[in-house]
Amino acid sequence: MWNQENQQFLNPALVGAPGATFAFSETATSGGRGYFGTVQGGCDYQFGAGAYQFVVGGFADGDWGSQKGTLSLTQIDVVGQEKLSSSWAVGGRVGWLAFPTLLTYFSGGYTEATFDRFDLHADFVFPPTSILFSNKHTYKGWFIGAGDEYALGFLPGLFWKTEYRLSEFDRADNILHFTVNGLPDGDVVSSKKWNQTIRSELVYRFNWMK
Repeated sequence: MWNQENQQFLNPALVGAPGATFAFSETATSGGRGYFGTVQGGCDYQFGAGAYQFVVGGFADGDWGSQKGTLSLTQIDVVGQEKLSSSWAVGGRVGWLAFPTLLTYFSGGYTEATFDRFDLHADFVFPPTSILFSNKHTYKGWFIGAGDEYALGFLPGLFWKTEYRLSEFDRADNILHFTVNGLPDGDVVSSKKWNQTIRSELVYRFNWMK
């Protein structure tokens, strides 16, 4: 699921000028429902003794899929669909070994997400026909997360990991083009996005310290 805040610049030349923008959409939930798959690699270091055993580590991961949500621009009566098609992140985590088989942790770091080209059509026209579009755009930002890993006893080194992650991305400007000829229409949609995911993964841990 992702949330976003949009503004429209009346003319690209006025971007950043006082009074050049107006908000045509409050912060809204775009939905972002769909599927994604993830690949991750990293390393951890465990230290401490007894009930006070901790883990610190670093990791990188990539997600690919199809999370789709609705983009509704009410001031100009157009609506469309956005798709988050891929993202990647690099960061670190710190955790506590609550039980010999259960690790709880917090994570954080840098992330980027790519949203595909989106087409807009008049919300009162059926069937929907694209009149405006904006090209694919990559947003940069940061993330924080929390999760746990549980050791599966039937295979040494195999864990089941579940994590909640909140990502916030920098505001980015998306130029609108006429679909009929590809020329800019004079407007820019400025979007700031927040993305929330809950992921479950099978993790295999190699212990090179033994």
